[in-house]
Amino acid sequence: MGKTAAYTTKKGPRFKSCIVPKEQHFPEVMLGEEFLSLSLDQVCSLISSDKLTVSSEEKVFEAVISWINYEKETRLEHMAKLMEHVRLPLLPRDYLVQTVEEEALIKNNNTCKDFLIEAMKYHLLPLDQRLLIKNPRTKPRTPVSLPKVMIVVGGQAPKAIRSVECYDFEEDRWDQIAELPSRRCRAGLASVEAYSYKTNEWFFVAPMNTRRSSVGVGVVEGKLYAVGGYDGASRQCLSTVEQYNPATNEWTYVADMSTRRSGAGVCAVNGLLYVVGGDDGSCNLASVEYYNPVTDKWTLLPTNMSTGRSYAGVAVIHKPL
Repeated sequence: MGKTAAYTTKKGPRFKSCIVPKEQHFPEVMLGEEFLSLSLDQVCSLISSDKLTVSSEEKVFEAVISWINYEKETRLEHMAKLMEHVRLPLLPRDYLVQTVEEEALIKNNNTCKDFLIEAMKYHLLPLDQRLLIKNPRTKPRTPVSLPKVMIVVGGQAPKAIRSVECYDFEEDRWDQIAELPSRRCRAGLASVEAYSYKTNEWFFVAPMNTRRSSVGVGVVEGKLYAVGGYDGASRQCLSTVEQYNPATNEWTYVADMSTRRSGAGVCAVNGLLYVVGGDDGSCNLASVEYYNPVTDKWTLLPTNMSTGRSYAGVAVIHKPL
């Protein structure tokens, strides 16, 4: 049975049996006319699922708007019922302000405006208070449909190489995928390349504002951060940090770290970006600091590691760092 074969069935076991395929392929499903023809109950069942496979909650919001506008006169009354299942607090603040707040369907519905206010208030809360909120709209989705893979990019063997390998955890297998267009190993460049798993191709995106080698990178709420590194031109370790927004293809500076760090370990935990150790040009550092995108501030942890280290591997297991 195809992934859209059950859309013409409005009720009954057949629809239920196909809810998993629809959850898995939601990004493609939402673009088709068959999605726009679903009943209200079918759409609610789909977008309320914790297992819905979406790269970001923006896709769910946009799907709801499209479904309403498809038959606006008859569906407008269902706007609040649908928005109850859109996890607005999980959307980036700039998207809430620039897109959701400006949407006429939201402006003209008091219940929907309440959902928006709830999301805005959520972003104003300190992180520890956010974690205490038990609300269906603040619960991250946990899709299980896509196999998890690990990608190893470039490196030295013993010289810089273009090779890229992908490890499939389910198949316990390594596969070669598209090579980098150029060799990269601690690259002292401003250029940035992105990989598309759909086309198995690398392509250039906007360059950073500063050349960096030995740079640390991490992702928080869909934004990519380039942290510190080494500028070969000035022969200085860097404290500057840049943020990349895939939606606009732009790099912007955010607040500097408290100290210069090259070869620092970087990891995202609970909406914060942690930077561990690194080299300041004179020694390996034992200090750790974290960045809060909401306040655009760095905070040093009150205690240091027992050993200074750079080029350390950092990972998160069940939340603790």
